[in-house]
Amino acid sequence: SPTSYISAVGSLEGGTLVYVKGSGFGTNSSQVAVEIGPYPCILANGTQNNLIVCRTTKATNSSLVANL
Repeated sequence: SPTSYISAVGSLEGGTLVYVKGSGFGTNSSQVAVEIGPYPCILANGTQNNLIVCRTTKATNSSLVANL
């Protein structure tokens, strides 16, 4: 379960690292998916049970982007 998200500012072009803290994520990265709105966030570190780090992808429709 996520408890906090950390990313100060990001570009609509993607490439921003987002840190998701929480618990119970597991360690099998093939069973973890992160999306920000309709956009996938690509795992950057595999997964740990309490932390996921992902890299944002390009937002193709900026009207769908919202603040976390």
